[in-house]
Amino acid sequence: MTEAIQQWLTNHGIAPAWAVMLVAATPVLELRGAIPLAMVTLGQTPWQALGWSILGNSLPVIPTLLMLEHLHHRLMRLPGVNRLLAWSLRHAQSRAALVERFEALGLCLFVAAPFPGTGAWTGCLVAYLVRLPLRRSAPAIMIGVVLAGCIMVGLTMGGMALL
Repeated sequence: MTEAIQQWLTNHGIAPAWAVMLVAATPVLELRGAIPLAMVTLGQTPWQALGWSILGNSLPVIPTLLMLEHLHHRLMRLPGVNRLLAWSLRHAQSRAALVERFEALGLCLFVAAPFPGTGAWTGCLVAYLVRLPLRRSAPAIMIGVVLAGCIMVGLTMGGMALL
């Protein structure tokens, strides 16, 4: 399967670094999918995997934080999309207690936790919901992304050692 993925990327002219950044930038997979892809499937070093993943996961943070309020109001008017957005906001709200209590530190720890439903995208939603200003939320999310990347590199290396 590893060879098939590498062959597909080569056939489509996608450099492995770009593939890792794109996976890291997606709302569901983020670093938790990009780092194992980079290290296990694409054979990148831990430093390469960490660097490309952090870059890819960080790119959408500032634009998302800046546009969330505008997008929220626009998207809530679209049938079908409003249900998905409402679900996403309820999901983020259910996880906002840590951030409400500890603000930027809580947001950083929330983003850094390597669990489903945490990460930069949900961190942006939570920051929006608790009205944490950009100057405090963006650095907290970025630091959380770096910590999450380090945790995922360690977990991936441990998993590779066991296999």
